[in-house]
Amino acid sequence: MNNSHHNIYALLVDRITLASGGLLIVVGLLFFKFNPFFLNPLRDLRPIAKIEGLEFESKRKIPGTLNWIDTETAATLYHGDQILTKSRSTAMVRFDSGAELFIGPQSLVKIELLDDEYQLILVKGQLKLEGETSIKVIHAESGQGLLLKNAQEITSSPMGLISSEDRDNLLNPPLQGSVIEPESVRSIDFSLKNNQHATATLYDANGNKVAERPVSGAFSFTTPKPGRYTVILTTGASSEVTGRTAFLVRPYKAPQLAPISTDKTYLRGETLPLKWNGIPEAHYRIDYKTSEGKKVALTQGNHYALPISAAGAYALQVTLIDNEDQYPGHVSEFNFKVQDGLLLDDKQLTQLVPEKTPASFEIKNNIRNAAIIYEVSPQKDFSENVKVFSSHRGKKSIPMNEPGVYFVRAKTKNAPPLVSLPAKVVVTTPVAAVAKTHASTQSISPRGTTARISWNKNKIADEVRLQVAQDQEFTKIIVDKMTDKKSETVELPQIGEYFWRLLPEEDAPEFLTPTEINPLMITLPPLRRPRVIAQQILEYQEGEDVPLHLIKLLPQDNVKTYTLEVYQDSALKKKVFTVSTTAPLYRWASNRSGKYYYRVIVTDIWGQTSPYSQPGELIFPISPMVEVNE
Repeated sequence: MNNSHHNIYALLVDRITLASGGLLIVVGLLFFKFNPFFLNPLRDLRPIAKIEGLEFESKRKIPGTLNWIDTETAATLYHGDQILTKSRSTAMVRFDSGAELFIGPQSLVKIELLDDEYQLILVKGQLKLEGETSIKVIHAESGQGLLLKNAQEITSSPMGLISSEDRDNLLNPPLQGSVIEPESVRSIDFSLKNNQHATATLYDANGNKVAERPVSGAFSFTTPKPGRYTVILTTGASSEVTGRTAFLVRPYKAPQLAPISTDKTYLRGETLPLKWNGIPEAHYRIDYKTSEGKKVALTQGNHYALPISAAGAYALQVTLIDNEDQYPGHVSEFNFKVQDGLLLDDKQLTQLVPEKTPASFEIKNNIRNAAIIYEVSPQKDFSENVKVFSSHRGKKSIPMNEPGVYFVRAKTKNAPPLVSLPAKVVVTTPVAAVAKTHASTQSISPRGTTARISWNKNKIADEVRLQVAQDQEFTKIIVDKMTDKKSETVELPQIGEYFWRLLPEEDAPEFLTPTEINPLMITLPPLRRPRVIAQQILEYQEGEDVPLHLIKLLPQDNVKTYTLEVYQDSALKKKVFTVSTTAPLYRWASNRSGKYYYRVIVTDIWGQTSPYSQPGELIFPISPMVEVNE
């Protein structure tokens, strides 16, 4: 074979060898992707469980490999496999015994089969078992072991494993696995199931003690920094652990400014209200940069009044400050148009004043030291009914006698005039007034518990809304109705104290305001002392066996029973008899003679009992045949 043919043959063999090698590499990679055991031929290949169900994405890692691969439903699990779930994902594993293991979000667990017994190594997260099989769970960090039983949950914490029995013994309701939002929950409340005396200790994710206090019944911990926390309850001198619970505090959300309008022209020195999603009691830093330089302001709450002192570009950033932690929001950039003008105090730009009460105004920056006038109009553009009030110093109290909505602005007299922003003044008037005939204390009648409420209508209001409640906060409203009348009779459930008010109808002018809250007391009618006939000669009537003599009682309203007591002596010591009757009359069957004494006490239909009446005399007639005229 000559050299040229040999070279061509050698080149062809080299290319075939290179192609075959590449093909083997590709096949090997594909095989590894679908069969990662290829690189770990010595691992235990006895199948012990399967992935039965998945929610969202989770990962799986097998011994001898470095990479995590996607977990798929129906995948077979072997000794040493690890399952990792993400923040929203869960996985359900079914063992060959039939037991089902639920792996919660943000969990990492290793599954082992030792001496034909299942074992789980929990690095983090939460497990729950359903089925009759018991599985040993070992905490990867502390080495603590617990037996996971049917319908039980076990959660990893910095101090070890927490079972559902542990947390149920500690708190009601348990916080196990709860996620705390620091924006809305500033104090975490706990409640023991009994009033045992114990010590509650709060630990962070590194096992460091954050807080500790003796507790009994209910207690709380202030929301700590973001992170995972464990509460451990101990009792006795030996510090026996009687319960645990763990929870997660999420990081704060960075504050974001609400939209700001750049279409309007601002007056120099005017304040721009800033708002952002935030916590009312938290502290914030506002960094802003203008053509005049950088400035910093501190405030508490989710709002701040930013002074606009220069035109042009503004860069704003709000940062939440919590202890040493800071959560800066995005930098927002704006361009503002600014011009000179008169400035009223911010608190004077919107005023609510009762009718016949003046509204007060004062200029903060009389740049030219010029004479000032105030213009008042019911129109925001001051196009009609403008009244002018002069003020040399820029301070003025303007009378507001008629209810309505008005606009007020300040101007300099010299030209060109400097003008202020318009202030809105609402001159208020109540929708009604309590009538002089209305009684704040009323008695019930035999017909039931009713009350009559009276008022004088405001000529501006066609209808009013009457509300009657059992509390001053009007959380227990029992009457709520619209009416065009001047009085209403309302049904009430019982005697006691009530409160009522009148409100404008929904589409009423904004200057109509509710009335004051008025008390209404419903009482029982007073029960007077009964009166009796001072000297009563008994009227005689024929009886079958003995003579009957009539004792007359003076009638009284709302009386259920009259109780009559008859005595032999004026000192009322020797009682003859006591009798009750529903009518103001009693027939005394007696053949006695002489003088007797009596008194009366009554009970009304509501169960009230009156005082005793003054004593009266009972005199028998001289002869039964004599007709006695009183």
